[in-house]
Parts: sequence; C-alpha cells; structure tokens
Amino acid sequence: MSPSLKISRSALAAASVFAALCALPAASMAQADAPASSAQEALPIVPPEGAGQYYIVTRADRRQCVAPGCGGYYVKAVNQLLTLCADGSKQYDCHAYKLDTLALGLNEKQLEALTKHYGSGKALVRGELTLVPLSDTARFSVTGLIASEAWLGQGLRKPVGSFYNVKDNGVRCITYPCPSYNEHKLNTRQTRAIAGIDLTHSGAAQERIDAGFQALTSPGGLLAAGVHTVITGPAGRGTQLLASEFYLPLVGDKP
Repeated sequence: MSPSLKISRSALAAASVFAALCALPAASMAQADAPASSAQEALPIVPPEGAGQYYIVTRADRRQCVAPGCGGYYVKAVNQLLTLCADGSKQYDCHAYKLDTLALGLNEKQLEALTKHYGSGKALVRGELTLVPLSDTARFSVTGLIASEAWLGQGLRKPVGSFYNVKDNGVRCITYPCPSYNEHKLNTRQTRAIAGIDLTHSGAAQERIDAGFQALTSPGGLLAAGVHTVITGPAGRGTQLLASEFYLPLVGDKP
C-alpha cells in the first residue's frame, strides 16, 4: 500500500491532532508522543551509521566586538538538553564562528543555499564542534562546526517536536497500519518501526512533499521534526509521525 493511501485514511484526524500538539508548550511535547505498538518495538533496527551529531542554528551572534571573537552563530545539538561545546563546556547552545563545508564538496549554488538555510535555522548539519583554523594562513583557531552532512528544510517553518531520521524498511503488509518505516531519533540510540509519516503539515509545496516520499526509499531516508499520533485500521493500532518540517540531503557534486 502506498504512503499516500495510508496517510489519506487518517488525514482529518491527524490535522486536528497536529493543531492541538502545536499549541502545547515544549515541555509537554514529549508527553504527546504516542508509544509504538509491541509488534513495532520488537523489530530489530540498527541506528544509522556515521560520526558526529546533528545541529541546528538557534541564533546569530550579534555581540559588538572584533571578529572572530564575535560573529557567526550559536548552534545546539537537536534532541539534547545540553550541547557539548568546542571548549569542552556543556551549554544550551554553543558558539560556532565558522561552518566548515569542505568535506561536502558543494558547488557555489549549493553553498549559497546552505548558507541561507543554515543562518536562518532552516537546515540541519551533522558534524563536529571543535576549534578550526580561521584560514589556511592564520596562526590561531576559532570555534567551528565541521560538516559531514547538510540537510535543507523544505517547508521553511519553525520545527515543532523532536527530530528523526525516517526511511522505508521494505516491510509490506496486506492490511494497515503496517510498520513500513524505520525511525531513529537523532543524537540518540532510540529506534523503532512506525506505520507512516505525514508531510502535509510542513507547509512544503506538493513537489517537495513528493520528493520527500521518494527520499524515504533512498539509503539515507529523510530527516523530519514532528510529533506522533496513533492511527487505527484492520491490523489494529500503529504510530504515525506528523512532520512539522522535513529535510532533504544536500549532496555535493565535487569529487
């Protein structure tokens, strides 16, 4: 059964649930997430491979002082109360004067898009917060985020809820709900199978939503922020992720 068919059966209920959840304070959001069924929890799932945490920009550094002491942005590790900063301290968010994208192999147009999305908090970057050289010739270092992955938001809305990696796991059923997707909570080891993901509340254009569903079948899947709701059908109860925003990978074309 296609993702669009599974989602259409619960679209009306999902819309009301999503509106209610968005009205909740952030502290209550975790309580709104519905637990997965025991059958879903039992599936063996391996967290995505790779190094580094996923970060999002929280604010620009607008302090008035001489760069690079000031400037750049503050970032936080998603789904984490505190973030480990380049100086070894743990803070709500950490200063990152420089975003190092060399490993991504981006062309000029891609770099421009990432810079725009990153600075406005509409991108997720996986990487390492550390001290990096200011330039090839500089003798001192600055706080920086060395990127190994970059993901661009498609709805360009403020994300609500927790952040996940979601991908099609190949499971197919003769009825629904069917645990056809693996869901991994970013920056944690929490994984499970879910029965669906709804991208329609992200505000993204239909073309971008279609691209999102196509990405679900790719090796890396997609990233999404959202909350969970319970859907029901002939097979019983299942969990669906209502995405407030979703992110597609920015893949460089340079070797």
